[in-house]
Amino acid sequence: MKMSFSEFVLRYLDQWNLEVRFLAEDLYITHSSLNAWIYRGRIPSDESIRVIREYFGADFEGVVFDGKAFKRKFKITRADGSSKIYDTADELSVVEDVAKNTIKKYCRNGKSVRQGKRKGCRFQWVYEEVE
Repeated sequence: MKMSFSEFVLRYLDQWNLEVRFLAEDLYITHSSLNAWIYRGRIPSDESIRVIREYFGADFEGVVFDGKAFKRKFKITRADGSSKIYDTADELSVVEDVAKNTIKKYCRNGKSVRQGKRKGCRFQWVYEEVE
């Protein structure tokens, strides 16, 4: 299955709870370069692509540098089955009256909220292509 480099990096950051700047440091590239590749769809130089492939190794199978840019959004699926997508965790937090820590915790573990006023709700990351 092919996946755009931008989406791959966003998923990787979320999975490992990393910030862009830390990944940029690990790759020995600037924070602004990584942001341009992820959020604006710029394609890295051949040398940068070589470094990126070495860093990610086998996990990088099927990733393509296609110039697409992605943005992370946040989805709530309520206990009644209804759902809505928000642009930011802050927006979701305010509109749905839920703590940002709860959102991030349940995005990370993929389970439903077990107790409290949001019992049965699921939070997840959604990756949408930027046009």
